[in-house]
Amino acid sequence: MPRVLIALPLPEDLLARIAATATPVMPQSGLFSSPAELKALAPGLDGAVITANTRIDASLLALAPRLRVVSNCAVGLDNIDLDACGDRVAVCNTPGVQDVAVAELAIALVMALARNLVSNDAYVRSGEWQRKGGAPLGMDIRGKRLGLIGFGGIGRNTARLARALGMEVVAFKPRGLPADGFVSRNEVLATSDFVSLHLPLTAATRGSMGASDFARMKRGSFLINTARGAIIDEAALLAALRSGHLAGAALDVMAEEPMAPDHPLCALPNVILQPHAAGATRETRRGMEEMAVANLLAALERRQPPVIVNPNAIEE
Repeated sequence: MPRVLIALPLPEDLLARIAATATPVMPQSGLFSSPAELKALAPGLDGAVITANTRIDASLLALAPRLRVVSNCAVGLDNIDLDACGDRVAVCNTPGVQDVAVAELAIALVMALARNLVSNDAYVRSGEWQRKGGAPLGMDIRGKRLGLIGFGGIGRNTARLARALGMEVVAFKPRGLPADGFVSRNEVLATSDFVSLHLPLTAATRGSMGASDFARMKRGSFLINTARGAIIDEAALLAALRSGHLAGAALDVMAEEPMAPDHPLCALPNVILQPHAAGATRETRRGMEEMAVANLLAALERRQPPVIVNPNAIEE
């Protein structure tokens, strides 16, 4: 039977589906799988179900001559060397399933920043409410402008929810045209009260949100990132927050994950941090897991998976 690496916690029924046609291989070092253990397991693997925490690169693929499919239980593919996979290893992902969940968190973070939800919680717990009374003033989001950098499925759902709350929405989309309702990146940055990032991590977008972009943003505006942490130059973001040019930021993703508690961003009271949780709802996670398993089994059986990035890798 084919041997399949299971690098994430799957429900028993989905594990049973895999076990009916393949032998599941569970990493001993835990679900994050150390690079050394992955390399040790690689020669015997025919397939893998992974998350963005597992890196599939050329050095690993060279040790895995039998590997036929990598099924990523995630949308982004920045953890997989697509060029190294070529047409030899089928690469699958789970787009669309988490669009609404991520959009909901993006809007929740807008509201949390506007209404001081995290700092107000600390205000009560610390006894400041008893000592000082009142509540620090927040701001309405109704009538404010939300600027979106990127306008795929998540961006579209974020726009829909924002408009339902009375926000004005502008969006920049690479290759998007003004005739289709899009504006320039600079206009989004310069005119928005909240800027929300919705771009994939690529060579072109890595570090693309830097000091010049923060300088273009309105003084007192806010940044939200539910995309990929490495899109942001974190040193430049720190400087913009410390100077007061940006009023705050809410980050679900960071350049290095998990983020260390001594990271400078953790010390800033105007920053809200989440543990890459935008898609972490029960309903969304189940949908992604089902799609990842369906992709895996189809590829192992030489059938076209429901979602595949390199369809030439499947010989039907």
